[in-house]
Amino acid sequence: MEDKPIISRYAIDEIKGLFIPVEIPKDSELELVIGISSEELTFRELSNYFAIIDKFYGRLYSDGIYSYAHRKWEQIKIYEIRQGSIEAVIREALENSQNFVILYILLKHLPNFIKSSAEGIKNLAESYKFYQEASVIKESRRNKKAFKESLKEDQELKKLNPNHLTQLAKLLEYIYSKEYKRIPKASETSRNKIKRIHLRIRKKDN
Repeated sequence: MEDKPIISRYAIDEIKGLFIPVEIPKDSELELVIGISSEELTFRELSNYFAIIDKFYGRLYSDGIYSYAHRKWEQIKIYEIRQGSIEAVIREALENSQNFVILYILLKHLPNFIKSSAEGIKNLAESYKFYQEASVIKESRRNKKAFKESLKEDQELKKLNPNHLTQLAKLLEYIYSKEYKRIPKASETSRNKIKRIHLRIRKKDN
């Protein structure tokens, strides 16, 4: 199993509470809705973005990404693709929604993270491998600080306890670092083709 940063149950509950009202029926579902511009959209752009979604979700999987890869029934699925500008809808039961919420934050902040540059992402990945070169560590710290500041500016996360925000930032950085080779292309698609991304509650069909 991967040695990813620990995020406390209290932090998870608070983060979920920012997006999921307490009074919502327990049998509801949480939808992640991604609006994609279809204008001159290439297959490669779309596949890069969907691949990073799958990788992010796999990194959040409790038994690790390798177990996730071998359990097709657990893998994230698109439940609807709507016409017009493309709208992809991914769905999860409310009781299993914690990774879904983190996935939403990962996708939302992907363009912010890439601002540290591809080299910065590579350095962050290297620091997780315990490279001791001073320049790598210094650059990594600078990138982490800038990224955490971008999270603080997120209106949806403003009320988050500072300690919980730190835990969240560490988890996001870890997952980004694991996929640093894929991030530049996926981030470019995010900036140029993703028109909107949001969470919404859906009453489960009977």
